[in-house]
Amino acid sequence: MRFICITEKTLSQYKTQINSFYKTLDTEKNFFNLPFKRIINSSLIILAIDKNNIIGLAGLEKKYGIFRSYIVVKKEHQRQGIGKKLKFELLRKAKPICNIVMAIIDFKNVKSLKFHLGIGYKLVGKR
Repeated sequence: MRFICITEKTLSQYKTQINSFYKTLDTEKNFFNLPFKRIINSSLIILAIDKNNIIGLAGLEKKYGIFRSYIVVKKEHQRQGIGKKLKFELLRKAKPICNIVMAIIDFKNVKSLKFHLGIGYKLVGKR
């Protein structure tokens, strides 16, 4: 498995692959309701690639002046540490552009809440 950091210059090479990955998401979409257009307009995108297929992605989106992160890993590749590696790679690449990254998580998404709390995120509020 390898990670690829997508920039504006390289986005066109991966846009079709990202769209195909997005269309194959099943129950992963229950809590990952970010439209494809917002994904490709993200400030930063990290892809997890295995055997030339995208198996996960993480991104950084700037909204209202705040950087928000998102992450999704294909169901059959979850619980293997891929999400954690994606998140840490995203945070490493984000350092030059921001010093605070938020994760906005649906409270019903217990897996994501546990994941983020487990890697050091703090719960700062509910809406």
